[in-house]
Amino acid sequence: MSGPVRYVRWPGIGPLPALEDVRAYKVLVVIETPIAPAERARLADLLAEAGPASVSTWGPDCEDLHDDIDHADMARHGFPDYSDPRTPIIMTTWHSKESLKSAMWFVKNSTDYNDRDDNEALLLHVSRHDAQVELMADYHAVNEDDYKESQ
Repeated sequence: MSGPVRYVRWPGIGPLPALEDVRAYKVLVVIETPIAPAERARLADLLAEAGPASVSTWGPDCEDLHDDIDHADMARHGFPDYSDPRTPIIMTTWHSKESLKSAMWFVKNSTDYNDRDDNEALLLHVSRHDAQVELMADYHAVNEDDYKESQ
């Protein structure tokens, strides 16, 4: 299922992007510029605070960002007992061995939840170069064949 999509770019260092007006319910972080561990932790805190239903990561060290987001989300909620299904949690996935289009397909088609009525996606691009036009076009055009090619 597809809803509105927004694009935000962050160069991987310096002031974090403003996300307070972005009420994305699913986020794909496209990493094309390496992120230092301290900056990665700051980004993870920002994403956890924004509170999307899911965050998927793709690119160099995407597993590390995934883990940092999990930790930031748990810390934000005081390291709760996750055996209780009512405990809020951000579902996180990483896509280190897949194509970007496969990760896009996953976010577009596999991260919808019945208890949410918002369906906005955020493409958070960690790069020194703007690629809004290209990434947005790819996200809108991605199809199941793109996903199957990576499997």
